[in-house]
Amino acid sequence: MSTTAPGPTSTTGSGLALDAVDAHLVVGPDDGYGGVSLVRISLAPHARTEPRRYDDADRLVIVLDGHTRVEVEGRPAVTLGPNEVLHVPRDTWHRVEALGGTSDQLGLGAAELLVLAADPQR
Repeated sequence: MSTTAPGPTSTTGSGLALDAVDAHLVVGPDDGYGGVSLVRISLAPHARTEPRRYDDADRLVIVLDGHTRVEVEGRPAVTLGPNEVLHVPRDTWHRVEALGGTSDQLGLGAAELLVLAADPQR
Protein backbone atom coordinates (compact mmCIF):
# COMPACT_ATOMS: atom_id res chain seq x y z
CA MET A 1 0.00 0.00 0.00
CA SER A 2 1.36 3.45 -0.82
CA THR A 3 0.49 6.89 0.40
CA THR A 4 1.34 10.36 -0.80
CA ALA A 5 1.92 13.46 1.24
CA PRO A 6 -0.66 16.19 0.83
CA GLY A 7 0.56 19.05 -1.29
CA PRO A 8 -0.41 21.70 -3.81
CA THR A 9 0.97 19.91 -6.88
CA SER A 10 -1.37 17.67 -8.85
CA THR A 11 -0.15 14.13 -9.38
CA THR A 12 -0.88 11.21 -11.61
CA GLY A 13 -2.14 7.93 -10.13
CA SER A 14 1.50 6.80 -9.87
CA GLY A 15 2.28 9.69 -7.53
CA LEU A 16 4.47 11.46 -10.07
CA ALA A 17 4.22 15.18 -10.58
CA LEU A 18 2.45 15.98 -13.83
CA ASP A 19 5.66 17.35 -15.36
CA ALA A 20 7.31 13.91 -15.06
CA VAL A 21 7.65 12.16 -18.40
CA ASP A 22 6.72 8.54 -17.75
CA ALA A 23 6.42 5.73 -15.20
CA HIS A 24 6.20 2.17 -16.50
CA LEU A 25 5.65 -0.96 -14.41
CA VAL A 26 8.14 -3.48 -15.81
CA VAL A 27 7.48 -6.26 -13.29
CA GLY A 28 4.60 -6.28 -10.80
CA PRO A 29 4.46 -8.00 -7.40
CA ASP A 30 2.04 -10.61 -8.76
CA ASP A 31 4.03 -11.46 -11.92
CA GLY A 32 5.65 -14.55 -10.42
CA TYR A 33 8.99 -13.09 -9.31
CA GLY A 34 8.52 -13.56 -5.57
CA GLY A 35 6.85 -10.25 -4.83
CA VAL A 36 9.45 -8.16 -6.67
CA SER A 37 8.34 -4.95 -8.39
CA LEU A 38 10.39 -3.00 -10.91
CA VAL A 39 9.32 0.41 -12.21
CA ARG A 40 11.14 2.44 -14.87
CA ILE A 41 10.73 6.20 -14.43
CA SER A 42 11.69 8.86 -16.96
CA LEU A 43 11.80 12.39 -15.57
CA ALA A 44 11.88 15.54 -17.69
CA PRO A 45 14.54 18.13 -16.79
CA HIS A 46 13.83 19.53 -13.30
CA ALA A 47 10.75 17.32 -12.90
CA ARG A 48 10.31 15.62 -9.54
CA THR A 49 8.15 13.01 -7.96
CA GLU A 50 5.76 13.99 -5.23
CA PRO A 51 6.82 12.94 -1.73
CA ARG A 52 5.98 9.24 -1.34
CA ARG A 53 5.97 6.65 1.42
CA TYR A 54 5.45 2.90 1.03
CA ASP A 55 4.70 0.62 3.95
CA ASP A 56 5.02 -2.68 2.04
CA ALA A 57 8.74 -2.86 1.21
CA ASP A 58 12.08 -1.06 1.05
CA ARG A 59 13.02 0.49 -2.29
CA LEU A 60 16.24 0.72 -4.27
CA VAL A 61 16.49 3.75 -6.55
CA ILE A 62 18.90 3.05 -9.41
CA VAL A 63 19.91 5.88 -11.74
CA LEU A 64 20.35 4.71 -15.33
CA ASP A 65 20.96 8.08 -16.97
CA GLY A 66 21.19 11.72 -15.96
CA HIS A 67 21.64 13.14 -12.48
CA THR A 68 19.12 13.28 -9.69
CA ARG A 69 18.67 14.74 -6.25
CA VAL A 70 17.05 12.28 -3.85
CA GLU A 71 15.51 13.44 -0.58
CA VAL A 72 14.88 10.78 2.06
CA GLU A 73 13.24 11.59 5.39
CA GLY A 74 15.78 11.86 8.19
CA ARG A 75 18.83 12.04 5.88
CA PRO A 76 20.64 14.77 3.96
CA ALA A 77 19.65 14.98 0.30
CA VAL A 78 22.05 13.19 -2.05
CA THR A 79 22.96 13.60 -5.70
CA LEU A 80 23.10 10.41 -7.75
CA GLY A 81 24.45 9.87 -11.25
CA PRO A 82 24.41 6.94 -13.65
CA ASN A 83 24.86 3.50 -12.07
CA GLU A 84 24.46 4.84 -8.53
CA VAL A 85 21.98 3.28 -6.11
CA LEU A 86 20.21 4.52 -2.99
CA HIS A 87 18.28 2.45 -0.43
CA VAL A 88 14.97 3.91 0.79
CA PRO A 89 13.64 2.11 3.88
CA ARG A 90 9.97 1.17 4.00
CA ASP A 91 7.60 3.72 5.55
CA THR A 92 9.99 6.60 4.84
CA TRP A 93 9.04 9.77 2.94
CA HIS A 94 11.16 10.34 -0.16
CA ARG A 95 11.20 12.06 -3.55
CA VAL A 96 13.43 12.26 -6.63
CA GLU A 97 14.20 15.26 -8.83
CA ALA A 98 15.97 15.38 -12.21
CA LEU A 99 18.67 18.03 -11.90
CA GLY A 100 18.74 19.19 -15.50
CA GLY A 101 21.93 20.17 -17.27
CA THR A 102 23.37 18.22 -20.17
CA SER A 103 24.96 15.22 -18.47
CA ASP A 104 22.50 12.62 -19.72
CA GLN A 105 23.07 10.69 -22.96
CA LEU A 106 20.50 12.73 -24.86
CA GLY A 107 21.88 16.03 -23.56
CA LEU A 108 18.43 17.11 -22.37
CA GLY A 109 18.90 17.10 -18.61
CA ALA A 110 16.39 14.30 -18.16
CA ALA A 111 16.82 11.32 -15.83
CA GLU A 112 16.05 7.62 -16.22
CA LEU A 113 15.57 5.52 -13.08
CA LEU A 114 14.69 2.03 -12.01
CA VAL A 115 12.92 1.54 -8.68
CA LEU A 116 13.11 -1.96 -7.27
CA ALA A 117 10.97 -3.23 -4.38
CA ALA A 118 10.71 -6.69 -2.88
CA ASP A 119 7.98 -7.64 -0.41
CA PRO A 120 9.65 -9.84 2.23
CA GLN A 121 6.27 -11.36 3.13
CA ARG A 122 6.00 -13.11 -0.26
